[in-house]
Amino acid sequence: PEIRIVNCLFCNGWSIRELLEGDTFIMAARNRVIDLYKGIAIIMVILVHSTQRFANLSNVFQIFNVGQFGCKIFFVLSGYLSMKSCEQDKNRFYRKKFCAIAPGYYLLILITVILDALVRLVTNGEHDLGKNTSGIAILCNVLFLNGILPFCNNNVVGGGWYIGTISIMYFFTPYIYNFLQIINKKHFVPGLWFVFSGILAGILSVCLHKHVFHNNGFYYFSFIEQMPCFLLGCVLYSERDHIKQKNILGGGYFGGAIGFMFVVGSILCFLFAHISFLEFLYLLVPVTFAYGFYFFIRRAILKPEEFPKNNILTIIEYFGKNSFFIFLVHTFFVWHMPELVLFLLSKEGVILNITGVYLLMLPFMFVFSLFSSIIYRNLCNKITRWLIIKFVRENS
Repeated sequence: PEIRIVNCLFCNGWSIRELLEGDTFIMAARNRVIDLYKGIAIIMVILVHSTQRFANLSNVFQIFNVGQFGCKIFFVLSGYLSMKSCEQDKNRFYRKKFCAIAPGYYLLILITVILDALVRLVTNGEHDLGKNTSGIAILCNVLFLNGILPFCNNNVVGGGWYIGTISIMYFFTPYIYNFLQIINKKHFVPGLWFVFSGILAGILSVCLHKHVFHNNGFYYFSFIEQMPCFLLGCVLYSERDHIKQKNILGGGYFGGAIGFMFVVGSILCFLFAHISFLEFLYLLVPVTFAYGFYFFIRRAILKPEEFPKNNILTIIEYFGKNSFFIFLVHTFFVWHMPELVLFLLSKEGVILNITGVYLLMLPFMFVFSLFSSIIYRNLCNKITRWLIIKFVRENS
């Protein structure tokens, strides 16, 4: 007979087979198109972070700043996949998401705290990882409250803001799913949500002082600002059958052109927002980009055969399959590894060509991030399996 876990907050009712062989902790059947988009997104994230520890880098590399749009892609895809997860088993949605995020995130917090302490010890307190390792900040991240608390939003672990923000979105997911099930004409929702998002952004731009709202600040990272991206993914899943049956706007080149125009518009908003009196344009960046990407996803769902198979796409797809764990570990290689290399070289009196050093290190950032993510994922899976089996044996 199948043994099931009981008296466990997050795993109650699951069988050992479901936990150890299901899609909670290992890769299940994948959607290739979504993996490709995830791969593009994580590559964009690595690129935007890769330049941030190199002072006086050539202005040419500022083009990599658009890599921050990679997180918007993740939000749209997360909305789409969350609706799918709710449809399959809404009652276990929270538990599945917790088990998918918590092991890797908690271990990352532990590793970061240990490394920060070691750096402080070795350098006699002269250097650290620049992280907030206070007990209250760590606790808030463990409880996924950093998405609503500015003091610990993005300074405990690299990219922690995303985990806090997406956790809030996951909290609302079952309610969003129920709401979309009630609506009959789902294909009108994207337009209505876009209008509502524009109104909301306008209100926020009036309420928030221009010096309070800025790129990569708490308000930009907040779930209110990023929620339109997630909701467009949710809406897309709910209307997918309608899209396939009617071949409506977005299924052809016209829809792709519309998506392209929105993406260009979001990039223009991003560029003009660097002007001090136009900082409010940052409010429009997420929803505008997400709406453009929404049309590209629609096209991909209708025309999956348009994605050919070749070696480059296979590599991108592999990055996509490991994107979550790459996101967790990549800051060690795009931030701290360059800091260490530049520090050691400068200590030896080496005259540095910053652009040359960056170009030499960039491939290693990608390779190390990918392979370390695979090791990290397997480690998290083994720890999770061990805890589950130990729990069951002690409580059976």
